[in-house]
Amino acid sequence: MRRIMTLWAVLMIAVVSLGTGIARAAEEDTDRPGGDYREFSVPFGGDYRSCESACNSDGRCRAWTYLRSDTFPPTGGQCYLKDRVSPPTPNDCCVSGLKTIGGGGGGRGVTVFQDVNFGGDRETFNRDVPNLVPEGWNDQISSFRIPSGETWQFCESINYTGRCVSANSDTANLFGAGLNDRISSMRRLSGGRPGPGPGPGRAGITVFEDVGYRGNSQTFAAAISNLVPEGWNDVISSFRIRGGSWEVCQDTNFRGRCRIFNADVDNLVSLGWNDRISSLRPVGGSRPGDGEDDWSVGPGMRDGFDRPGGDYRDFDVSRGGPAVCADTCNRDSACRAWSFMRPARFGVAPKCYLKGVATAERRDARFISGVSTSREAIGPRMDDGADRSDNSYRTFNLTEANPRRCQEACDGDRRCRAWTYFRPGSAARSAQCVLSSPAPSAQRDSCCVSGVTGGSAGGDEVPPGAVNNLRRLGTVLSNFRTDEGAEVCQEACTSDRRCGGWTYVRPGYEGPRGRCYLLRRGSSADRNACCISSVDDEDPEAGGGRTEVILPGMRDGYDLPGFDLRPPFALPAADPELCRRACNSEFMCRAWVYARPGTRNRAPVCYLKSIRGPKSDDSCCVIGNKSSLF
Repeated sequence: MRRIMTLWAVLMIAVVSLGTGIARAAEEDTDRPGGDYREFSVPFGGDYRSCESACNSDGRCRAWTYLRSDTFPPTGGQCYLKDRVSPPTPNDCCVSGLKTIGGGGGGRGVTVFQDVNFGGDRETFNRDVPNLVPEGWNDQISSFRIPSGETWQFCESINYTGRCVSANSDTANLFGAGLNDRISSMRRLSGGRPGPGPGPGRAGITVFEDVGYRGNSQTFAAAISNLVPEGWNDVISSFRIRGGSWEVCQDTNFRGRCRIFNADVDNLVSLGWNDRISSLRPVGGSRPGDGEDDWSVGPGMRDGFDRPGGDYRDFDVSRGGPAVCADTCNRDSACRAWSFMRPARFGVAPKCYLKGVATAERRDARFISGVSTSREAIGPRMDDGADRSDNSYRTFNLTEANPRRCQEACDGDRRCRAWTYFRPGSAARSAQCVLSSPAPSAQRDSCCVSGVTGGSAGGDEVPPGAVNNLRRLGTVLSNFRTDEGAEVCQEACTSDRRCGGWTYVRPGYEGPRGRCYLLRRGSSADRNACCISSVDDEDPEAGGGRTEVILPGMRDGYDLPGFDLRPPFALPAADPELCRRACNSEFMCRAWVYARPGTRNRAPVCYLKSIRGPKSDDSCCVIGNKSSLF
């Protein structure tokens, strides 16, 4: 009798399975223990889909498990809804799954996956997500599916800041875009309801590298006096504006030809502004003191904090908000910090206080404050907006606010594998340096500039035939973690007949260990301190396998912002001598700037200057005068 009952139960389960099938999102013979916040009985005749439907309609639910009936005759099952995604466990008791509202098969919304090639845990979002930390997906996304007709933006930092990329189709491996396990926020740009812009109650501008709101993108909520450090100088082809008006200018510090826009522009070519914007800022806007916080809080600004004391100058801010205060401090050699005070009532202008010392922070909701960043020179192998202070073994104060001093301390310490420079006032009154070993993963935070050691310790040697500070992008054949450096990648690629190139990612960029990526043929390359890579002699982004020769009269590591004689042009080879010759043959040219491949454009670029303006530190470039030395 027991055998008959067991056989009958098996047959009933088989019939139900044949009649309903297990959907692709469901996990047959799988339990996800833990995280239960609600359970209910599923009547006989129902199946796991009742549980899946309940999860999809519950805003709190992240995953579900359906427990089959173990009685004879079957009386139904039990459903468990979960508010977190726990690891799957093989168990023939159950069917489990993750929330799939919007689905990956024609529904609305983006479906993100924990592994490449749409593998691992997944979840579908049909809403904008300014912070993926509470969702359990921060720095966890390796691939995604996007329904036809929708465009989504993915950003490295919360609130749609940091480097952003927009996409309108499925992506099976995010390494090629440099975003594997690096996405912290995402939003819909088109198809369905539009995203809300940079944040509640804030004006902002989202710039795009290509026309039609395509290509790489980034959102700015405050004035940017120089787009070079942001990686957006002379590369903007379209933009979207969320509230208010924005002024864009063809030279840094809001100089040269400027124009004010208050609506989206999908193609700047027709207006004569394509790839010509070097600075931008919000103008006009709401009345001071009217309604909630209308002042845009940009990177490095501390909302709700004052820095009392140390004032040497104050002035009323007629327009522009805290960005004007920060920009004024950065241009004043005496300024070390600033505080922007919101108006107490309508009719009273907000006020900016400039300070000769970076005093300690104090909570005060009336203020937005920050420190001067004008003395910081973000050079090679530096990651601005990244904190690598975990695994620290030494912390000390710096005599000047310059991340190079921290980088030099790490390079000179055999134990050091990573360093973090804390800006004045972020961790202490003065600038601080933290040395770490082993190299931890980077946490995105405007407090800091950080990097990993560029020395030979820790398997960072550059094998023969490879190029330092070069990242190859393309279709990934395989990837693996390694503690033995770039030579292992080179050997693995040589032994794989399918391999057309490789990239070794240093420790500290994708975790505490190094990672090797083997790529198919046809990959491209750009300059990036993260990596050591193979080089293709025919690849212009890699410099064609050539080493740049810095001749007398050339200055490496500098830029000459502004005063462009004519639009920049691409060079046929990565050679600054070609740019110098172009200047010498141009009657009106007085100076020139050679921009390395991958810094301003995929190819090397030459800028001819009608005036030799002041130079600024920038590892992107080599500069020179016409037929004379500096």
